[in-house]
Amino acid sequence: MLIQELWQFMRIRKKYWLFPIIMILLLFSTLILFSQTAVLPFVYTLF
Repeated sequence: MLIQELWQFMRIRKKYWLFPIIMILLLFSTLILFSQTAVLPFVYTLF
């Protein structure tokens, strides 16, 4: 439901540039949530 509302917002207001930002945020959040100690040093090198 949230994804559908977000898509409608972007489509109606022509804010398609938000899509890559949202995808990157989702990627990083899933990486942080599902990572263990083996992946955490890699995340720290990105920042």
